[in-house]
This record gives sequence, C-alpha cells and structure tokens, in this order.
Amino acid sequence: MSRKSTSRRQRQSRNDSSKESHFRSLYSEQDGYRFSLVNGQVRNLQEYDDGRWKNERIDRNESWIFDGTNLIQRESKRYGTEVTVYSDPDRDGVFAKVSEVFNPVAASMGTSLF
Repeated sequence: MSRKSTSRRQRQSRNDSSKESHFRSLYSEQDGYRFSLVNGQVRNLQEYDDGRWKNERIDRNESWIFDGTNLIQRESKRYGTEVTVYSDPDRDGVFAKVSEVFNPVAASMGTSLF
C-alpha cells in the first residue's frame, strides 16, 4: 500500500468524521432521513438514530413520496391519517421533520375532515 493512498484514506476518514459530527449537532434532537429514488419511488429509506444510519422499513400502512423538494410520509392510522413533511434546506441529502399534521376521520361519515 502506498503512502499516498494511506494519507488519502486518512483525509477521507477525517472528512467523514467531520460530516458526521456536524450532522449529529444539527439533528441531535430529531432523526434525519435519507433515501434513493428508483423509478420515481422512494427506496432504501434510512433513518439517522442513536448516532448511526439504520435501514427503515416502509410499512404497508404508510407511503413515502418525494415531490422534488420535500419528503412526505403519509401514515394511515385507525382514526385518521398522519402526514409528516421532511425538508433538506442545506441540500446535503439529509431530510429533517418540518411539520406533522393528523387528519382525523369523521366518525359518522367515515371521511377525513381535511
């Protein structure tokens, strides 16, 4: 192994470490998400939790959509739908929660109020 490739790896490791500590400070109170788009669909969803990236399973009662700017999660629950919006203002590929709304189902009509 050459000295040049070793020093390049060390620099890359320092850069990765610096990015991770910057990310930890920005998202210490909430989780961050990153993903891949495959044929326009969100795939390979990952959540930053407890200091590391973890694969996130997309459940049958939820959908994840990328509208070109925001990552939108819709989760069907017994009494309505929860819609969570994640944004990436610094365009680093990591999305943080910016809003969460619960749309209850009207008991008598069986439809959403909103």
